[in-house]
Amino acid sequence: MGGKKASAKAPLKKQSKYKIPAMFGCPLCDAKSCVVIRIVRSAKEASVRCRVCGATENGIRCSQLEKSCDVYFKFRDKVQNADRAYLRKSGIQTSAANAGVNSLQMVLGVEGADEDHLMMLAGNMGRSSQHPAAVSRRRPREDDYDDDDDDGGHHFAAASDED
Repeated sequence: MGGKKASAKAPLKKQSKYKIPAMFGCPLCDAKSCVVIRIVRSAKEASVRCRVCGATENGIRCSQLEKSCDVYFKFRDKVQNADRAYLRKSGIQTSAANAGVNSLQMVLGVEGADEDHLMMLAGNMGRSSQHPAAVSRRRPREDDYDDDDDDGGHHFAAASDED
């Protein structure tokens, strides 16, 4: 006596926490979600086109395993390298946050560069070029408020006994 035997349910497929984006921002015009990527797997080539500024790159080589994000980053790296080459050719200096890397490479190429300068640059790699402001967390003591150094710069004058 009894009912039917319960059949086992198929296990649920786990969804990934991270989703690879399908649309990307253009590195040239800064428009959001406007770059269209077409991958032709049989030809092992991809093309990238911005719908806003019309920038195109055809013939990007890609393997069977590469996704659209890989092609986009190849395109972005190509644009950045072309931009850096133009700036270098024009002699324009930039103040990028990772400028310490380039200055470290320049100092390493110079003979007689002092070790302290090299270590300072190596310590600042990947950080902002500005140093944080020094803030004192010390509580003021009574010695800090000497009445002997009164130069008359107080906002409130002491009450006088003259009537």
